[in-house]
Amino acid sequence: MAAMAPAHMADLGSIVRGAELERAVAPTVVVNITYQCNARCGYCRWGDGRSQERDHHRIRDVLVHPETLRNLGTRRVVLSGGEPRLNPRIGAILAHYARLVDEVVVITNGYGLGPREARDLLRAGATGIAVSLDSADPEESLRTRRTPPGVHAGILRGIRRIAAELPGIELGINATVTHPTASWGTVRGLLEFGRDAGIGTVKFQPVFDDGYAGDNDPGLLLTRADRDALLDISGRVAGLGGRPLTNPPGFWADVAAVCSGERLPGGACGLGGRQAISTEGMLGVCYWIKSEYGAVPAPAGAERVRRTREGFDSARRACKVDFHCFCTQGIDHTWR
Repeated sequence: MAAMAPAHMADLGSIVRGAELERAVAPTVVVNITYQCNARCGYCRWGDGRSQERDHHRIRDVLVHPETLRNLGTRRVVLSGGEPRLNPRIGAILAHYARLVDEVVVITNGYGLGPREARDLLRAGATGIAVSLDSADPEESLRTRRTPPGVHAGILRGIRRIAAELPGIELGINATVTHPTASWGTVRGLLEFGRDAGIGTVKFQPVFDDGYAGDNDPGLLLTRADRDALLDISGRVAGLGGRPLTNPPGFWADVAAVCSGERLPGGACGLGGRQAISTEGMLGVCYWIKSEYGAVPAPAGAERVRRTREGFDSARRACKVDFHCFCTQGIDHTWR
């Protein structure tokens, strides 16, 4: 794979990567605003019409109280789903957070997304967009996300056009690593696409089974058989520079370790003071460890924030790190 940036741009590239990393790991609140989705990913229940609870969350349950955001030190809010762009109140949600934090990012599947749609999000208060895209290859995208080839081509085209026409926007890719995409060829393809398109970050996370993927398409799940391919990726990403910013070699080694049944240290979790998660009207540090700041509409005082974080720090030491633990970590996080 070619170097990510010319040698004479190395210093500038380091500055740019440093700024992008600082932004990517800033104190963040992830807000789930809907369980509806118009994609049909094989590992996610929210695009399956048979799934229950495929609703937009009530507006009062997705607007975190300003006092809570201040006491958490929040600089960045990420709107998640489902597909956040389907929520008819997304404009009001964006406006709420744009008044309170520096950065508001919308995660989207990219269906029908182009410069016009991106401008609409920016006008409403967004500062960035992260597109969920597992592969630059249409066959792999069809296999994992059930994305029709024509739609896949439109997503890639839309990303390129947004990067070209809106150079000030934060633009990234979130890629779920599955058994069919756990290869250096897929990773290299996404990084090369990101470099050529002018994407700032390509963040990978392993697929996890919340009970849906195992029943719907178990062939997408990572297993011990993927260990060597993941370690191969770890070795090949070592030393990559320039753009896009991506996960370090240790991330891939950690995913390989979980595939092999190794136990990673729960005490090395990168959440705590860095991130909070809002879902179904409650705000907490982690979805899996009970660590709640309280109901989203209610203010969480400084003492409540301190006690919640202390409780989480204590509980996480005994936590069993599994694939789901990777999805909320910063792009630079490693467990060992």
